[in-house]
This record gives sequence, C-alpha cells and structure tokens, in this order.
Amino acid sequence: MHLTVEQALAVYPLSEGKLIAGGAGRSRVVKSVNVMDAPDIADWIKEGEMLFTTAYLIKDDPEEATAFFA
Repeated sequence: MHLTVEQALAVYPLSEGKLIAGGAGRSRVVKSVNVMDAPDIADWIKEGEMLFTTAYLIKDDPEEATAFFA
C-alpha cells in the first residue's frame, strides 16, 4: 500500500505537523521517510522521500533553507 503526501499528513502524529514546502506535491507517493539532520543531506536524499527536520542546521541561514526546500 502506498500513501500520498496528503494521506500521510492526515495520519497522527503527522497531522499535528506543518507542511512548509512542496505543497504542489501533495499527490506524490511517499516511498520512504528520512530525517534531515546533516548539512550535506542534499547528497543523500532520493526521489519519493518524505523529509522531516528540526531545521536546526539551517537556522542561521534562512535564505539557504528557502533555496534548498524550494
């Protein structure tokens, strides 16, 4: 069974979270889940991953974060 991003966000505890980027991709299928806590995460992410982050590593550079998540 595959979930779309929108379906996954309707399930607790994800329903308590906030989608801050990628709203146009709500119908995409989630193939895997990853936690982003490394500054070089762009080298490791794969298509279809749902990413979770505290944004701690990008807190000092919001412009970089905006470019990364856009």
